Parts: sequence; structure tokens; C-alpha cells
Amino acid sequence: MIVSDSIPFQIGLRSTLRATGLFRELISLTDAEDALLTLADELVDIVFVHATPEGDIPLLDRAVGSDVARSLEGRVVVLCETPLPDAEATALKARAEVRDIVGTPLAASVIERLVEDLPPRHGR
Repeated sequence: MIVSDSIPFQIGLRSTLRATGLFRELISLTDAEDALLTLADELVDIVFVHATPEGDIPLLDRAVGSDVARSLEGRVVVLCETPLPDAEATALKARAEVRDIVGTPLAASVIERLVEDLPPRHGR
């Protein structure tokens, strides 16, 4: 399962996954009430979240120290519309949840690489 916090990004991601034959279930995190419950789902393979220009990710910050955060280790891809300052990028990369930081818009080849290289999850 692929999870994202951005409707415009999801539209592009869905069409790219279909075109490459990599389609997986795509879930929206735009409903903040259910966001952490969705992230806690053991079937989540990868999570795309947008960072603020300051490098903050409010959704992940709400999960810090919880079982949700631990279950996301290595599964979060942070999307940045503008390059982050070095200090903020370094701090994000140090978080256990963060797998990669990429600029937007994402090229289809980047999406393919991220989805094809998903780590095994719960014995899968």
C-alpha cells in the first residue's frame, strides 16, 4: 500500500504507477483524523509526505515516539518543492522513518525506483 498526503501528487503517482505496471493501492492522508490510523496499518509499504520549506513534517511529528513512528522506519519519502537548507535536510535524513528526500515534481523514473526497491515488510 502506498500512502500520500497530497491529492495533486496522488493523481500523478497513480497514473505513473499504472503506466509502469507497478500499481498498488494508493491511500490519501488528507483526512487528518484518520491519518495516524492509516499509517499504523501493517500493509503500508511507502509513505510520501510533503515537508514545509523549514523541513517540518507535521504528520510525522505527531507520530514521534509512538508505535506508528516505529512501524514506519525506512518507509517515508519526503517530498520537497524547493531544496531544503543543509541543516534541515541532514536532520530529516537522520530520522529513522525517512528513507529518502526528493524534489518535486517527481520524474516517473524516480517513482519507479522508489516503488521497485521497497524493503520487505512483515515477512513479505
